[in-house]
Amino acid sequence: MSNRKQIIESAIEKLQSNATQRQLEAGRDLMQSLSGDRKAGQRLAEAISTSDIPSFMTPAVNAIFLAEFAETPTMWDTIADEYRTDRFQNIEWYGFDFDTSNLDDQVLDGETYTGYGLPGVAELGEYPAAKFSTETVEGELRKFGIRVRMSWETSLKTGSFEWLPRAARQMARWAAEQEDQVLVEKFISGAGVVNTAFTDAPSNPALSYQALEDAILQSQSVTVNGRRTNATQFQLVTGYGLSLTARDILSTTSIERTDGSDAYRINPSLAGVGYTPWDALDRFGGSTVDDYWFLVPRGTARPAFLELFHEDYRTPLVSLKDPRHFSVAGGQLAPLDGSFEVDDVEARVRHVVGAATIAPQIVVASTGAGS
Repeated sequence: MSNRKQIIESAIEKLQSNATQRQLEAGRDLMQSLSGDRKAGQRLAEAISTSDIPSFMTPAVNAIFLAEFAETPTMWDTIADEYRTDRFQNIEWYGFDFDTSNLDDQVLDGETYTGYGLPGVAELGEYPAAKFSTETVEGELRKFGIRVRMSWETSLKTGSFEWLPRAARQMARWAAEQEDQVLVEKFISGAGVVNTAFTDAPSNPALSYQALEDAILQSQSVTVNGRRTNATQFQLVTGYGLSLTARDILSTTSIERTDGSDAYRINPSLAGVGYTPWDALDRFGGSTVDDYWFLVPRGTARPAFLELFHEDYRTPLVSLKDPRHFSVAGGQLAPLDGSFEVDDVEARVRHVVGAATIAPQIVVASTGAGS
């Protein structure tokens, strides 16, 4: 099970454990009503007509929402590391970045320290100290959301609660898509311009086995804080236009090569390359990015990207608007009779998410416009 699904299932369990008995009963009636149980629907309608619908229905609706959210695929977790913070801006990343540059070229216990490996320590000598630093990432958390409105007339005509879980499921898909959207904006601009901090593949080659092999060597040779990345795991990222090409390359079992007058066969060495066909790239960049491809190292000390979440609001939240108002004759009107202003019932989703670049130079990018 993925870490994302575990987080969501934990949130569902928390909803269930915090729900009141009446909320649990309403949740069961809602599920049974949606399955065609008319008696359950009647019990729910009667209860809602005399109850506070937001607090009464919200746990069940959120459980439906989170279940759909868990099943909606996202691609960011194949490309970026998750990071939680309590800040919206000026986010500090504790990347455990230890700097030994203050020790470089010093003679320690008779040997000059080169910055590679450990320095020498003399008998009864003091251990040299490396510096530890944090940094402010180039990214921010933002609040995203949308509300769905259902008119009183529609609620009356349908006589059903089906619109509520359908709205929750649709909002779950939107929330999952937003997690990919904030990250794809770190790859390209809306006009299709590639992030200038990435390393360009020479001559922007079209995606091929040779181009991919060259990109791996190029990425491994990039230095971060004076050290090569030496990554062994990579993720190839394209839009769906290159998906067949990418899969063909990664499933290749042998290649014939010619060296002068000698011809020979080799076994491809792309076992450490995964593949992400990214719908968000197509949607954001349009046809401009049809031939774009990116190679993102994974498992490096400094990741290329972080996906940012608020530590107190890791999963999205669905809420229902409280429409309470009273008739002239006295008494509170049923919530499904609509709000005072416009006779509607509303549901809303809120998601707090963002993305940041940490070591974008380790990403190799090509527009595919070359040969």
